Amino acid sequence: MKQYFTISKQLIFKHNMTRIFKLALLGIILISQTTTANDFKKIYNRMYIEYLNTPSKTSVETLLGKMNENGSFKDINYAAKDGSPRKHIQNLIALAGAFASPESAFYAKEDVKLAYMRSLNFWIDTDNQATNWWYRYIPYPKELSRGIILMANEIKKDKTLFDKTIKYLQWSYDTAKPAHMTGANLADIIMGSIAATILTEDDAQMMIYKSKMTELLTIQPVEGVQPDYLYAQHCGNGRQLYFTNYGKEFVNSMMYYLEFCSGTKYQTPGVDLLQDLFINGVQWIFYSKHYDPNNAGRYNSSEQYYAPIKELADRLQKLKVSKKDEIKAVYKRISGFGVSIT
Repeated sequence: MKQYFTISKQLIFKHNMTRIFKLALLGIILISQTTTANDFKKIYNRMYIEYLNTPSKTSVETLLGKMNENGSFKDINYAAKDGSPRKHIQNLIALAGAFASPESAFYAKEDVKLAYMRSLNFWIDTDNQATNWWYRYIPYPKELSRGIILMANEIKKDKTLFDKTIKYLQWSYDTAKPAHMTGANLADIIMGSIAATILTEDDAQMMIYKSKMTELLTIQPVEGVQPDYLYAQHCGNGRQLYFTNYGKEFVNSMMYYLEFCSGTKYQTPGVDLLQDLFINGVQWIFYSKHYDPNNAGRYNSSEQYYAPIKELADRLQKLKVSKKDEIKAVYKRISGFGVSIT
């Protein structure tokens, strides 16, 4: 009898412990789900603020006047394969801003919303494929995302449009060739597809992006940030220094990722590489607002991209970098403070 009660007590204890473990595990899962949901909301809100724009009343009226019933624009040749239909996306960004911005004369206007929805639907169904792969894989989805983030709540009301919008954005990452998934190209492709992941709250896909971005923010053997802190891309026939174009775009996409994901589970620890890139590499190719054209790849110029690179150095100061004073000095050097070639 004593043995029976002893066994019963042991069974009850094990049962209770199992129950406690399950409840604790459930609590952890719920907390994790809540954290993940909050992270997606935080990233979305940051993207929304960054992408919000207020076009002029005249420019919006002009766009509405040029729009056909099917959502196309009268002054765009959609059969062109040279990337020129990209103008359609820029029009969509303006319409989205006109609807979303409280400062806009068209704020929350039904006719602007309907015009945007028709035009977005037309663009996705048309699916312009330029001769140069770059358009469909990088600027088309990357720029289209700006308007989609602003209009997400409206787009979600139309499940068919929402689903094919997500598919359009994700397509770039899902179908890109391995040769295109390096350096600036990979960073840009991810930033073109990330809106789809945020809007669907796809945790698994975001963890993949985090892994890819973390890998990009390390020293690379061929394309990307090099051991000497110069940037190389298109190195099929030997190293090609290319910071002022591809490197600039690489840093821009990486900074957006770091800015959007700051303080979330999807943040990457690679910000130190960006600061070291500017401290040990970028600043030394600059003098008096000019840069060494050897770092310009196929763009034979010493100043064409000075302004956006200066802006990147300024944004870098605002990230959580460990060498803020050195980054400030880098910004001053790139800006030409205290030096002159005249």
